[in-house]
Amino acid sequence: MANHITNLNIEAYRGIKSLEIEDLGNINIFVGDNNTGKTSVLEAIQLICNPSEYNLIRIARQRERYRTNTRMGLNILDSILCLFNIEHFNKERNYYHIRIKGTINNQVGNIDINGRVVNQLIDLNEVAKYNAIIRSRLNRSIIETEKEIPTFIGKIDSSFPLNQLSFVDNSMGEFEINEYSRIMQVKDKPSILEVKFIQTVDHIIEDAFSMLIKDKDLKEKSVELLKEFDESITDIRYINDNGRFIPIIETNDKNYLPLSMYGDGMKKSLIMLNAIVSVENGVVLIDEFETALHTSAMKQVFKFILDISRQLNVQLFLTTHSIEAVDKLLESAEQDRQDIRIVRLKKKDGITSARVLNGNEAFHDRKEYNMELRI
Repeated sequence: MANHITNLNIEAYRGIKSLEIEDLGNINIFVGDNNTGKTSVLEAIQLICNPSEYNLIRIARQRERYRTNTRMGLNILDSILCLFNIEHFNKERNYYHIRIKGTINNQVGNIDINGRVVNQLIDLNEVAKYNAIIRSRLNRSIIETEKEIPTFIGKIDSSFPLNQLSFVDNSMGEFEINEYSRIMQVKDKPSILEVKFIQTVDHIIEDAFSMLIKDKDLKEKSVELLKEFDESITDIRYINDNGRFIPIIETNDKNYLPLSMYGDGMKKSLIMLNAIVSVENGVVLIDEFETALHTSAMKQVFKFILDISRQLNVQLFLTTHSIEAVDKLLESAEQDRQDIRIVRLKKKDGITSARVLNGNEAFHDRKEYNMELRI
């Protein structure tokens, strides 16, 4: 299996002051109490693998992504500032800083994100071209056409070989972000390592079929996985319903049922599989990987996911609060157990530390002593 990222050192990111994690494996499971930084570690991996302005904004907005009322969430500028550890903020210099180090595919390097907040005058006529709310206010002459607003002026530097890396604003990695900024993706943006992040509710709103039906072998593997939930399933496909493409499941009695009729556990399994096949030779990050899966299906689903990851050379980083999910994964990974790492995060007096156990040690301790892995 893959072992693309072998160590990680996070300095000043969100609530993490300084965290060093050595001896990462092909499958890495982060456990620990709430607010120990498990999700933040996954985000740090996203950043170091693709240190671009677009990715920085996307990561900052991930935790706001599923709010149904956008007025209740943070704006883009506030989301960006939340990425920085407040204790590393230099108040006198108005200076923000993030540093993440690591070894990726045997290349040692780090990324630095630095910046400060200044007041800048912006032309709201330009903002109105892509902001309907501002456009409406301008049409009613409720606001001035120019406004001075806080703006984050930052720069991204990387010591990794980034000769092809492109940034949204310019090739030097300098950028400006304010509350009216847009997320602009660069087509075919290069990265150090391909990464896919699965959040806890992605199985509810994301397309689980997109990659799986493009290849006959993958489609057959998907059906094999779904049989763990319903033995009568024989096929998956899209049907065209008046211009809308609906994912459906076919059973051996020739019934056609939309995927939405099935439980979240089935959708979560497909989302994980879809992510793995979309980043061959890359990394998949799964926040609370056990979410929506019933314990009766965990062992077989985990075994299937690990087998596919091994075949496609994909490294896994997982978080969980469930000791039962860890047990099921360790049981299902008999041939991969030596490649598993249980990373226990602990936060005390504001300092986050990590202890790493290999899968064989964790399995032995759980089986023989029922050792608690969360502390």
